[in-house]
Amino acid sequence: MILTTNCKKKTENPPNVIIVMTDDQGYGDLACHGNPYIETPNLDKLHNEAIRFENFHVCPSCSPTRASLMTGKYPHRVGVWHTVRGRERLGTSEKTIADMFLANGYATGIFGKWHLGDNYPFRPVDRGFSESLIHKGGAVSQAADYWNNDRMNDTYYHNEKPEKYEGFSSDVFFDNAMKFIDKHKNERFFVYIPTSVPHGPINILPKWAEKYYKEGCPENPADFYASIEQVDHKMGELRNFLKENDLEKNTILIFLTDNGTSGGERVYNANMRGNKGSAYEGGHRVPFFFYWPDENLTMDREINEVTSVMDLFPSLIDICNLKTEEHLDFNGRSLKPLIFGEKEKLKHRSILVETQRVKQPIKWRNCVVINDKWRLINGQRLYDMEEDFSQQNDIADQHPQVVERLRADYDSIWAQITMNDDEFHRPIIGTNQQTVTTLTAMSWHNFVTSQRHVRTAKMANGSWSIELSEAGEYIFELRRWPKESNLQLGDSTPEVTSAENDIAFKRWGGKPGGKALDIYKAKIRVNDREKETKVDASNTKVTFNMKLDAGDTGLKTWFYTTAGDTLGAYYVDVRLKQ
Repeated sequence: MILTTNCKKKTENPPNVIIVMTDDQGYGDLACHGNPYIETPNLDKLHNEAIRFENFHVCPSCSPTRASLMTGKYPHRVGVWHTVRGRERLGTSEKTIADMFLANGYATGIFGKWHLGDNYPFRPVDRGFSESLIHKGGAVSQAADYWNNDRMNDTYYHNEKPEKYEGFSSDVFFDNAMKFIDKHKNERFFVYIPTSVPHGPINILPKWAEKYYKEGCPENPADFYASIEQVDHKMGELRNFLKENDLEKNTILIFLTDNGTSGGERVYNANMRGNKGSAYEGGHRVPFFFYWPDENLTMDREINEVTSVMDLFPSLIDICNLKTEEHLDFNGRSLKPLIFGEKEKLKHRSILVETQRVKQPIKWRNCVVINDKWRLINGQRLYDMEEDFSQQNDIADQHPQVVERLRADYDSIWAQITMNDDEFHRPIIGTNQQTVTTLTAMSWHNFVTSQRHVRTAKMANGSWSIELSEAGEYIFELRRWPKESNLQLGDSTPEVTSAENDIAFKRWGGKPGGKALDIYKAKIRVNDREKETKVDASNTKVTFNMKLDAGDTGLKTWFYTTAGDTLGAYYVDVRLKQ
């Protein structure tokens, strides 16, 4: 990949960069795109003032899109094709966009959802961010998240230390991003604000959704739209802040979303078929606004060429004149010619969008090959986007040569991205960078996703793949509940109600109460070595000490109950004894 283009335009004063990416908001979840219910005045204003990419594609789910944004490559190629099971961890050999900006003298900050690895060496602080304020896992109230978070007055991880914050999640992330910008306003800054909304659970103040209920909007989209509106408010505050601090002109402001809608497709989907997770257009075609007043890139202009989230990293290197001492073999390409209105067209290409969400990738699984005119779904169904935008008529039998050509494009891409499929990205235990590593059941292959599963004692188990940094004695603390809960092994705890926060709390699957377990025995296996012990259910943990060699290893745990059930320890804290 050549990092420069033939553009004559050169950036003499490198700009600041802010990227805002919402979670699970689709192309149709904006008023400016024709939605008859939602109110998004600030995003509509940005839409009307920015360069708009109208044929812009991401991945159909969270982590893969984030991996592409960070690397400029296909997520599959860098080991990210799922959102759990350890397949959300971004390979450590990859340089991230934050690494690049940091190396070029920028202050770098992330505020929101990371979802590319919760342990060293995969955390934002390990991947180029000098400031990090995030929740863990892929959503608020998932098993990896801080216990009892509900979006209001939550505890987040500030540079990996848990701190409690006042306010709704979007307010916290935007407000702290603005504090970071204020701190570095006399420098150059790269700020990434990946919000945690409108991803479920849709926990909001009831008053925010009242007007949508009055308009007759169905319940889920009403709450869904209300949470998007909170982001819209903060976008307005962010833009005002930039103006007031004389930062707007030389700041590139980018807005996009991470996949198709997860809640609004039943109300309005801009005539697209499919939603989050789908290979059809509604699963991956999203808004992308690019705004930069200093270069007069504020005109109401549309770009209709096929573009991708993979293009963002090489584009910003090109536009910001970032220096790199190494060849970065991107799958994306610089969009600078399109952004600056060069007459020359970018060369034809096909791109692949896929959703694997399995332990090992499967060829032709839930995928689409995209070029300007055609969409080939799963290697079999062909759609002409110029004539059939809503993808209702499969015309593969009428255009066998097109199908053959797009299948060949797929084969070429597949060969490039699957070379490292057998490599597993493992947390490294026993380092100074992370003295205590917390492993959660979200990384099992038979995973426990949410805190609801923990409360109701989902009878599941699985193993962790880890790397021990050096030979020595390792201490393993097995827990049913996370350390910060202070709950005993045998405890039951009710579902958090959020009464003090006035949140309309809507977890997936209702509000089940906690389930008590009479745990009497625990066991651990590291590779082929096992230990077990009797357990007092009034304790908060069970501790095992094991002398182990350095290197890759497997870890599995068991709790046994007097009722005859077995389950894994949902949480394990591991450290090297000093």
